[in-house]
Amino acid sequence: MKKILLVILPLLFLSGCSVVGEILLGDLDDFIVVLYMVDLAFLVLAIGVIYTLIKMDLEKKKEIQARKKAEEDEIIRKRELEEKYGEDDALLIFNGDLTEDECIHKNKLIKKYGENFGMAVFNREILTGMTTEMIMDAINDFIIKIRESEHVEHYFFGKPVRRRVTFENGKVVSEKSGDADLFMKGMTLEMVHECIGKHNYQHDEHYYFGQPFRRRITFENGKLVSDEKARQIWQNMSRNMLVASWGNPEKKKETVYKNVVKLKWFYGGRRTRQNTRVYKWRVDLENNLVVGWKELE
Repeated sequence: MKKILLVILPLLFLSGCSVVGEILLGDLDDFIVVLYMVDLAFLVLAIGVIYTLIKMDLEKKKEIQARKKAEEDEIIRKRELEEKYGEDDALLIFNGDLTEDECIHKNKLIKKYGENFGMAVFNREILTGMTTEMIMDAINDFIIKIRESEHVEHYFFGKPVRRRVTFENGKVVSEKSGDADLFMKGMTLEMVHECIGKHNYQHDEHYYFGQPFRRRITFENGKLVSDEKARQIWQNMSRNMLVASWGNPEKKKETVYKNVVKLKWFYGGRRTRQNTRVYKWRVDLENNLVVGWKELE
């Protein structure tokens, strides 16, 4: 490309000077002048095309150089990571699956607890045989500890509690997650409150949690005897319990008879495109007791 341009550009320049000179000297008739003007226009166009080609060639070379430099930088970066962290971790860091800080933390845990337990702590997993220190490093949202006996302890994690880890002689023997079977017989109401917050309603020794109700915990002599999933609504449920579970109704209708007062409470309201109000649920009460409910949509 350079050799061609070195030949063409001087010829175009001399040709352009010749045309301009002859026009200025007036040595040409009108027809020839027009032809020379056309020739001059083509000359300008040719210069523009050549300039564009040169520019494109330079940009392409810059792009190739930039790509080559990026590839070289990647190779250097990979080599540095491999020297510092090893081949496997280097690949994870390079691909963005692991940060350098995370890699350093992981290696510290492996050095402290060994490969198996160290990786479990790093991945926030619980394995049988782990110590309380490992669990604290892995989960770190400890709420309360309950000692069942000289050798058995239960650790509760999360607020509200979502996990119970049981230790025997300082080693993990079991783990419970989720809402079911987290609490143990013998726990006090204060312990339960510490784990999942205050109850929404109390009826005798039954304590209801969540709105709507999610669980019912029963105590005898101040000690937990059962923990079960609670129904949100049921027949003969009192008006106050209904409010504790579902909240106050969005709409009420009352009909008074001689011996009975009938209520219709509506929940789950929404506005339609026609700008009317409709409800998802209707609950029927008689003399402040639930006698039925219906899904309206």
